[in-house]
Amino acid sequence: IVFDVRFNSGIEETINDILIYPNPANDLININCVNEGEISIYNILGEVIYSHVVNQDKITIDISSLQSGKYFIQIESNGKMSKMSSFVKI
Repeated sequence: IVFDVRFNSGIEETINDILIYPNPANDLININCVNEGEISIYNILGEVIYSHVVNQDKITIDISSLQSGKYFIQIESNGKMSKMSSFVKI
């Protein structure tokens, strides 16, 4: 797994056409431009903590049970990583 880590100091983060908001977040995150594929969330150790197949442009994920910290979102389409981004859970 290769992570593209970037500093996030704003409300929204857009990398490779993924829009995650709010960022940082406490209970829910919204992800735009998912389209079709499998979305996975990784913790800082690279462990998959959430995985779901999606086929829509916008999804909302409940992150209230996650510990505070930085997480990475990867979207795979046709078995290839197509998009990667990150968010902060407060």
